[in-house]
Amino acid sequence: MRFRSKLITVGGLLLGAAHFGPSQRPTEPTPSTMQSAAANNLVTLPPSPTGRSTIFGGQIQKIDPVRDELALKVFGERSMRIFFDERTELYSDGKKIPLHELSPSEHASVQTTLDGAKIFAVSIHILTHLPEGEYEGRISSYTPATGELAIVSATSHQPLRLHVQPDAKIIREGQSRFASAQSGPGDLAKGALIKATFLSAGRDEGVADEIEILAIPGSAFEFSGTLSSIDMHAGRLTLINAQNTMSYQINFDRASFPGVDRFKVGDPLRVTADYDGTRYQAQMISAN
Repeated sequence: MRFRSKLITVGGLLLGAAHFGPSQRPTEPTPSTMQSAAANNLVTLPPSPTGRSTIFGGQIQKIDPVRDELALKVFGERSMRIFFDERTELYSDGKKIPLHELSPSEHASVQTTLDGAKIFAVSIHILTHLPEGEYEGRISSYTPATGELAIVSATSHQPLRLHVQPDAKIIREGQSRFASAQSGPGDLAKGALIKATFLSAGRDEGVADEIEILAIPGSAFEFSGTLSSIDMHAGRLTLINAQNTMSYQINFDRASFPGVDRFKVGDPLRVTADYDGTRYQAQMISAN
């Protein structure tokens, strides 16, 4: 890494200057001068970035110790560049190990954050066994004949593709009215919101063994919470549920709700909305 190579270079310069003439006697370094020289040679790193973190799972395919970067092949997506340095913590099956032991791995989980314009690895977790994964998003396509399921999320431009086995567990979760209805492969419709649990079955293949259906196009929901934002121009409001701290973004037609502008941030509201496959559309808005 850059830090190690700099120390070697400095050491080489010091050795090259250690020549004495016949009448010269070397001066023994004192502990204080040794500590001062070591402090001057150390590279002072800034604190680790403290922004919002994102965890990516995939394969570490390549490590460049000169540029301090690695190539992570995110499952179902393209390879991405992630930078690291001495601030990055490295773990193997939960045990912390020295960063110089970082090597390509079939299964890794990388906690990242933005360091300026770069994606920086806060921590890297190497797994020596096949991991389970979870992915939450909206179904972009499903082919019952092959069992191929494609899911997109709000943070990804590429869909995650999974294989749904015939015996995969498919259940509805959420509000009692929605969750009490019978579920099955018919709920895997385009636009449905789901959370899929899957196992890795190879470099670019995952098998979904359980799928939670959170919403399907045409389903109705009732939300209660505190109004955290409202955009009258866009016709959009956000509620935060105090019980589960979940936030819900709901669209509304301004012409259908002329009095909605009287609500202020912090007001408790109750909203009935239909999910149309892309968003929640309000059917009723009232003070709670």
